[in-house]
Amino acid sequence: MLAIGGLIIFAGYTVGSYGRILLKGWNITFRQWVNPLNPYHWPSGAVPAIPDTQVFPGGTSSGPAQTGGAALGGSVAGVVQDISQLPPGSFGG
Repeated sequence: MLAIGGLIIFAGYTVGSYGRILLKGWNITFRQWVNPLNPYHWPSGAVPAIPDTQVFPGGTSSGPAQTGGAALGGSVAGVVQDISQLPPGSFGG
């Protein structure tokens, strides 16, 4: 029981500390943060920030940042228009 409690506390600390990384906007992936075999080494100087073309740390981006529904491949107005054309009982209401 004590081991389970220790694992729950460790998991909570890990997720909470990574949440702080995301809020600060640092470019550190979750895998880099929690990997016990290759721990993250802080760079000398400032920690690199997440580029404006990315939402989450890591990876690469191949184009400019998109906002709203355009990031999902369409416009939000088109989605709302399609939903409004559905019959009234479509959602079980």
